Amino acid sequence: MRFSNALSIIARQISRNGLSNPRGLIFLIGHMRSFSTLLSHLVGTNPDVAGYFEAHQKYRSRLDLVELADKIARAGAHSSNNRYLLDKILHPLPIRDAVLQRGDLKLILMVREPQATIHSIVNNRSGGIGSPDQAAEYYALRLKQIREILDRRRGRALFLEPEALIENSRATLARITDYLGLAVPLTENYEYFPMTGKAKFGDSSEWINHGTIVRNRGGEKVELSANSQFVGLRKDYEVFCRYARINAESVILRQSPVARGIDARPAENS
Repeated sequence: MRFSNALSIIARQISRNGLSNPRGLIFLIGHMRSFSTLLSHLVGTNPDVAGYFEAHQKYRSRLDLVELADKIARAGAHSSNNRYLLDKILHPLPIRDAVLQRGDLKLILMVREPQATIHSIVNNRSGGIGSPDQAAEYYALRLKQIREILDRRRGRALFLEPEALIENSRATLARITDYLGLAVPLTENYEYFPMTGKAKFGDSSEWINHGTIVRNRGGEKVELSANSQFVGLRKDYEVFCRYARINAESVILRQSPVARGIDARPAENS
């Protein structure tokens, strides 16, 4: 961000309620259709947090955090003063070490299983993707990018299998509350913000408009073809899950790896 733009943003912040003084950062990093909008609303409703949407923000220096605070204010979220700034990141925008290695950053990595993810991406035409092949390509690339972020953070992240939000909501939200260090526990209900349900800011499907976790969504899964691309995609997912379970400092799983048919042992060269 240009310095002149930063000055104008700072001037707006001062005119609103004084210069923003955030407590820290929360990044929810995942892929499209990973229940990331649901989690961002659940966390963004908390009184300790400001932000609930995908800011499409580059992170290169402290000035970019000033820009994030400004976007959050203009999107009608809680004030950023003395709150954690939240962003949901689903695409490979630059995050330099000056931001990624900050001590006040809390990082949650979310990866949903590929079959339901691909069906949901295509069904909703997320990111303009209209075919399973395109969705699979996006998903495979995103797995690599998320693993790279985990490596760059040296494991200082929470790895969340997002299905746990639906299947075991209370226990999962309690774990996330503890990991983020929030004074007020997260609940299954969330606020409806000005940009909720708007395209490019997050989930625009019917589910996000309920204001609470919907467990029976129905019709989410379809069988993918057994060609080598999708067989390989399932293997990529399993390898990633094994790696994240071993390397992330905290892990929330939907159920035991054996029950899901994923070998819990570390894979060689994974």
